[in-house]
Amino acid sequence: MQVALTFIIPLISKEITDRWDLVYANLKKTLASVENQINSNWRVLIVSQTKPDIEYIEDKIIYLPAGFEPARKCPSNIKLSVSFRQLCVD
Repeated sequence: MQVALTFIIPLISKEITDRWDLVYANLKKTLASVENQINSNWRVLIVSQTKPDIEYIEDKIIYLPAGFEPARKCPSNIKLSVSFRQLCVD
């Protein structure tokens, strides 16, 4: 069966946040929401330098390591939402 919908989740690296607990909790909620869909024709790709400790489902929830080093801090030259900025290490 061909996958109809792919969710790509770019996940902040654990190295640049001091709120990994919040990042991890939000990821788990997001994945639970996707898993509860009526239509099971989906997959999730999690892209990050940090592999979250979650249950990976073959061909459904997949981790892809980011091919670059994490930023040392959040970029100051772009606008970030308040909720994202709170995750950053200054």
